[in-house]
Amino acid sequence: MRFVLRVAASILTLCVSALAWGQSFPNKPIRMVMPWNPGGTTDTTARILGQKMTET
Repeated sequence: MRFVLRVAASILTLCVSALAWGQSFPNKPIRMVMPWNPGGTTDTTARILGQKMTET
């Protein structure tokens, strides 16, 4: 019985993952909200990350 459940779960996972690859993400701009002060390490890292995401 466990074997049948594992096989069924594997098939379901493959079907769902195939549907997920068909989507185009992101299809609209992403907004990052940083709850820390501007100019800090976290803000600087988020700005660099955002720039790299824009290029991609």
